[in-house]
Amino acid sequence: MDFTAVVAVVAFCLFLYYSTRKPPNYPPGPFRMPIVGTLWRTHLNMSIPITERHRNMIKIYGKVLGTYIMSNPSVHIADFDLAKEVFNKRESTGRPKIDIARIRTHGKLRGVLLNEGPSWLAQRRFALHHLRDLGLGRTSLEVIVQREIDTMVTRIDTLGSQPLKVNGLFNVHIVNVLWEIVTGKTFDHDDPRMHLIMNSLTLFLRSTSDLKGVLRLFLGSVYQPAGGQMYAATLEARDQLTKLFQHEIKEHRASLDPKHPRDFLDIYLIKSDEEAQTSTEFDDWALYAMLQDLFLAGSETTSTTTEWVVLFLLRNQPALKRVQAELRALVALDERVQLRHRPNLPYTEAVLAETMRRGTVIPLAIPHRAIEDIHVAGYTIPKGAWIHPNVHAIHHDDDYWGDPDTFRPERFMAGDNFVPDKHLIPFGIGKRACMGESMARHESFLFMANLLHKFDITAPPGEGPPPLVFDQGVVVGPGPFRACFRRRT
Repeated sequence: MDFTAVVAVVAFCLFLYYSTRKPPNYPPGPFRMPIVGTLWRTHLNMSIPITERHRNMIKIYGKVLGTYIMSNPSVHIADFDLAKEVFNKRESTGRPKIDIARIRTHGKLRGVLLNEGPSWLAQRRFALHHLRDLGLGRTSLEVIVQREIDTMVTRIDTLGSQPLKVNGLFNVHIVNVLWEIVTGKTFDHDDPRMHLIMNSLTLFLRSTSDLKGVLRLFLGSVYQPAGGQMYAATLEARDQLTKLFQHEIKEHRASLDPKHPRDFLDIYLIKSDEEAQTSTEFDDWALYAMLQDLFLAGSETTSTTTEWVVLFLLRNQPALKRVQAELRALVALDERVQLRHRPNLPYTEAVLAETMRRGTVIPLAIPHRAIEDIHVAGYTIPKGAWIHPNVHAIHHDDDYWGDPDTFRPERFMAGDNFVPDKHLIPFGIGKRACMGESMARHESFLFMANLLHKFDITAPPGEGPPPLVFDQGVVVGPGPFRACFRRRT
């Protein structure tokens, strides 16, 4: 064997060694293969939903699961107490350094969703403070939500009891609530700008989570055209939304009165003008990113939860009848269900909680990144590793829930009382938990309760209950299904 061959063999052996080894004390998981990491186990067999593949691996390797997305270490935390410990650490507040995160916010990390460090903290604090002042998470938000619910009820009622496609049925109303909070305006429901927002969000949130999607995510960072539909959808959504936001910002600037801000957009523009001479942290580019994040995090997730409510109750008619009986005993059919009624609607609350558990809308949350080594349960999560709060696995933990694959609202009841459970974490956990949690909880309750109070919901004649199909993506919704809505009398 000549010298060149010896060098080639040694180089190949070194490549195999370094591309299959794991850091010291790394959490257990599948064998790491060269180049693909553990994708052969986590993403290859698409006949099984990715959430179920993770559950199966967690049963084998434990609730701190060590995987590799190509060459990148990726750790899943599938235990509530460990997740609380890890995600309350400053060391876990980073975000993955992926090119698509910068592309969606015009070449630089901005906003709150995929941003990190001082910039993320400043934007998050600003948004939390001022959205709270505007009514986010408070009963003053109810006026906006109830107005949109009235429109939804009228819209569904005018269609009669004909079968309706439930997927996407509620999006337009959820988006309109957010649009009024942000801009002080509402859209007509046939306004093309409304559908532009919904389509742009769907392009990103329903992007694929299979092997092809992961490869596009990483290859697109090296050569953007290799990112295929994922990158194209992100760019299209970004540009369409930015154009819409630019028009609204221009109108707001023209009529801005710094002493009397009307909405979140006014408040942000005032802050931007105050800091224009010393900082670019609150410039227009940052505002575009903030608005993208608000709509991305707060629209389709809430509407998808409502879709899951309809599906689960179509498959569980006794639960539907019990909710409707509870609502009717407290609220007349010609009246609205309001937040003040909520404490006296324990079973309705339990159905919403069980829907958020069984139909976990964001099963892996948004990945975090370890900015320093993190020690948990005797293992070491190395600096730079992605860390996933595996919300789906926590919501479907056999050890805790007993029968996690069964839709059973009674698990949140003790006698006639609703009992919240800290293991229910649909909005994430720790320092980066969803900042719109209070608003989303109020909004989901009001839309669900009023929909069930106003309408009898049945499967279309001859179709039977819809199958339980999970449409996998960043957001997980039910597969396509239809329902009939008949006004209750």
